[in-house]
Amino acid sequence: MDLVRVMLVDDEQLALDFLKRYIKKTPEFNIEIVGTYTNPIDAKKAILENDIDVLFLDIHLPEINGIQLADELLEKKPELIIVFVTAYNEFAVEAFELNAIDYLVKPVPFDRFKETLARLKEKIEWKAQQSQLMQTEDDLQVNLLGHLSFTLPNRKNETIHFRTKKTQELFLYLFHHRNELVSKHLLIELLWEDLEPSKAFAQLYTAIYHIRKALTPYNYYFQINSKTEGYILKTKNMTLDYINWENRLKQLPELNEKTINQYLEVMELYTGSYLQDYEYWWAEPVRFHYEQMWIKYALEIARYYNLRYELEEARTWYFSICQHNLLIDEAQFELMKIYAKQEKHALVHQQYQTFEKTLQEELNISPEDYIVDWYEKWRVNI
Repeated sequence: MDLVRVMLVDDEQLALDFLKRYIKKTPEFNIEIVGTYTNPIDAKKAILENDIDVLFLDIHLPEINGIQLADELLEKKPELIIVFVTAYNEFAVEAFELNAIDYLVKPVPFDRFKETLARLKEKIEWKAQQSQLMQTEDDLQVNLLGHLSFTLPNRKNETIHFRTKKTQELFLYLFHHRNELVSKHLLIELLWEDLEPSKAFAQLYTAIYHIRKALTPYNYYFQINSKTEGYILKTKNMTLDYINWENRLKQLPELNEKTINQYLEVMELYTGSYLQDYEYWWAEPVRFHYEQMWIKYALEIARYYNLRYELEEARTWYFSICQHNLLIDEAQFELMKIYAKQEKHALVHQQYQTFEKTLQEELNISPEDYIVDWYEKWRVNI
């Protein structure tokens, strides 16, 4: 392993001396102690001014809590690896929420300390590999139409597995509001409103920790910054499938026989509505926007085929529109007329009755008069 530069911060000199002795007893890990500090203010200044890989940090410090100090340092140096060392274990959840690689409780047995160094070695070597990989890495595509997945060039879609459904929703909500500060209290109201505050915050911190773990292979693209009042999920070098799809739609020329294949190609990219598989209420405005956009272009394609009397193609598109939204009058009516032209009488009846029932149940209204009139005349004449 390459040289690892560390700093030690503890308000007890005896604890610092213990750590120094432990490090000297493990030369195989190639560690250089850059500095040791009992004063956290001096330590913060030194850490920000020096190139440091790892910080061994006590939590109970004078003037500033170690958790708070770590939060402030990670804001400036997000790549800093932190190992908390403390006489108490009640801060373990908060420590891991800050993405600490380990949490040591004093007195630290030497074998336990060596385990921490092994973790550090694995983490540093992984970061070096990722850094080398990302030097040539292309943009990450995040797919949110239908089901969440990530795509890198020349690789298959990769589904991200989160430990719990609430951890998954937390990530997606932060991503939905990416690069914005999201309040911790808002997140608790969203996901853990039934828990007492202490347990709710513990659940939140644990979920953040597991999100960071799940995103480890994609650390180049995602960074969760912890603030006192909330979190910011920062992203870079990525594209979004639904934004790409919308941009492709806007670039389409006028629909005609020469451009119909372009329309079909772009519409195939719509693999489901925004976060369709999760049905989060907070995603509904965006979901509705893109669903309406799909319906608009699907109607254009259906009309194109209908005018050309290509009834099977028109039927397929009108039927698909009805599957997306049963309340689209035009799609329902044109589908009835196509079935009538094809002499599929049972399907005309079924389509009308389903439409009538849906309108009554959803909106407490009846079909438009022109649809009722057409249906009654058709039924008399068959």
